[in-house]
Amino acid sequence: MPLWSQDQRLKLAISVLAALVAVYAVATHRRNAVWQTDLSLWDDAVRKAPGHARSYWGRALAYQARGEHDKALQDYNRAIELCPWADQAYVNRGTLYETMGETELAFRDYAQAMTCNPRLAEPHYNRGALYLKLGRPQDAIADLDRAVALSSLSPGTYVNRGLAHLALGDRDKAMQDYDRALAFDPRSAAAYSNRGSLLELQGQTSQALDDYTRAIACDPEFADALYNRGTLLLKLDRLAEALADLDRASRLQPERAAVFINRGSAHLKMGRLGNAVADLSRGLELDSGNAGAYLNRALAYLLAGNREAAQADAESCRRLGGDASEFERMKGVLATGKPAVPPDRK
Repeated sequence: MPLWSQDQRLKLAISVLAALVAVYAVATHRRNAVWQTDLSLWDDAVRKAPGHARSYWGRALAYQARGEHDKALQDYNRAIELCPWADQAYVNRGTLYETMGETELAFRDYAQAMTCNPRLAEPHYNRGALYLKLGRPQDAIADLDRAVALSSLSPGTYVNRGLAHLALGDRDKAMQDYDRALAFDPRSAAAYSNRGSLLELQGQTSQALDDYTRAIACDPEFADALYNRGTLLLKLDRLAEALADLDRASRLQPERAAVFINRGSAHLKMGRLGNAVADLSRGLELDSGNAGAYLNRALAYLLAGNREAAQADAESCRRLGGDASEFERMKGVLATGKPAVPPDRK
């Protein structure tokens, strides 16, 4: 038996179609296990070779990996003092500046790395990714094209360029780039998740679910794919499956408002009104300007019999430019005296 009769079925606001994930800049050689070695190795290298830029550069990477940004910056600065043409040091210091929110300094370092070594792909890739984050897709494409020309084997470059093409409305080129990324790396979770988002945007629901599932198989802790699949399952009314994905996403991204808003919406559709209010309230703590979350919480309060709180949330929805007509419709349904939620679901 369905939870809602036909006239009582809720039309909920679902937050965000799908998360598009860029593979942002990473410090060169970060994947090399040597940079993850105990910091004492690099302390020893600096003591034994205080005039070698590589020792400071290595220790800077170790500090950066540990989140000790000030110490990392000091060592990058020293490495560049000792070797002003150290292209990789500029690339890595640029990624550190990005992490620290120093965008203009990051741009400066990437440009300097290009000057030191015009054949190095990483600064073009990183600057392109930074342009993409700043909402400058045309500039991003120019840099990412250059990165591909210098080194065509990086799946992250294709993923980011695909995102840039999509931002410019070119879905065909975006799909081509996601496919290229997967040709180079069939286990790229980001490529599967982004391609899934594009397929969902195009109405290819089954194929989108397949890609989200492949992304999760490649990386079971890839939060964006879990969020994307959970949100799509919510829209398809596959509520238990949606909750399972959104539960996992919430543990991985506890500060992401949309995860809680959509999980609250799933609880609401299942008649779990207390859980719905709790999740929607958490979502609104993280994103107080989300009109859809106010609408859904208004519905939850209304169905739970808290009309005063429901009316207040409906007004907040309207104040933010949202459409509260579903709230008024449900008030009318309830005014007929029909139970909106079966007793065993309250």
